[in-house]
Amino acid sequence: MRATTVTIDQLRASRHAVITRTEAAAALGVDPRTVTIGIENGSIPSIKLGRRVVIPREKFLRLFDPEMDRLCLAGHLGRMRCAGRLGPPAWR
Repeated sequence: MRATTVTIDQLRASRHAVITRTEAAAALGVDPRTVTIGIENGSIPSIKLGRRVVIPREKFLRLFDPEMDRLCLAGHLGRMRCAGRLGPPAWR
């Protein structure tokens, strides 16, 4: 079992393809149930592997990448890559 006291920087340095809900929660400083809600409402990407639900590490980290925010705001990335970063289309 991997350690559950992790930071965003440690996740960036990791070579694992996926992270657990517990690891995501520890990195964000929230309860694992909050991560579960994010997975259920689609704001946190996830993959179901058998009975387990895991989070793709790279997709999770992109949610917190300030460079992606800058590129989305400038209109340099496609709509699908920026989905959820700037709010619903009605807010733009």
